[in-house]
Amino acid sequence: MRKSKIKNTNESEVKKVLKEANKLIKESQFKELVQLLQPFEKEDGNPRILFALAYGYYFSFEIDDAIRVIGSIENEYDTWISNLILGVRERKSKNYPKAITHLEKSIRLNPTRVEPVRELFETNYEDENHHQAIKWLKVLINQFEDYQYLYRLMELAIVTDNEELAVNCLEAKMKLDLFSTVVVGFTNLIEHYFKLEDSTIKKLKKRMKEDLGPDLSFEFNQMIDDIEEARSKLASVST
Repeated sequence: MRKSKIKNTNESEVKKVLKEANKLIKESQFKELVQLLQPFEKEDGNPRILFALAYGYYFSFEIDDAIRVIGSIENEYDTWISNLILGVRERKSKNYPKAITHLEKSIRLNPTRVEPVRELFETNYEDENHHQAIKWLKVLINQFEDYQYLYRLMELAIVTDNEELAVNCLEAKMKLDLFSTVVVGFTNLIEHYFKLEDSTIKKLKKRMKEDLGPDLSFEFNQMIDDIEEARSKLASVST
């Protein structure tokens, strides 16, 4: 990997820029951070400025730019955010083992951040490593209280035939939102995969449409398709 080169900016100016950059980071003003630092990327290769710029790009959801910038200084930084961005880079390249190495290191360096945990889940999910994906989902839900991932945990519980986990997901969702139509969808999925052996996918999708309406039924039907595809792959491996 090419290393950065310090060109024009003198040390006093670097300190001044970084002081303003740190202020913007503390205020979560990431778009403004990028605007502040972008001019220095072409004119200057100061690694401290580039590192802050990569930080701004990542939290502005400009992931490709974050990867590009951090890649130019990856030999100079070994922090939770640099390992996170490098992990994302490797996941996008489908180099899952290397992605996991970076992401696990990111967690070790800063276990209070949720971002590398999310990426570890997504990486293992893409790599069809279901049990590791479940492990990191549980961290997201139990440690970070990110309950939006309950439905992903439900999906993998069904894929791996873990009825107890699926029921626990349903109970957790009911405590959060007892009358939610999503609870109805979860209940239907559990009944289908663990209780109603003679039910067909077609009947289940019809039931979803009747119970949930068109928008939510579309989401759950997509989940059903993902579950069926994953279960089919598992069955072909075990035979």
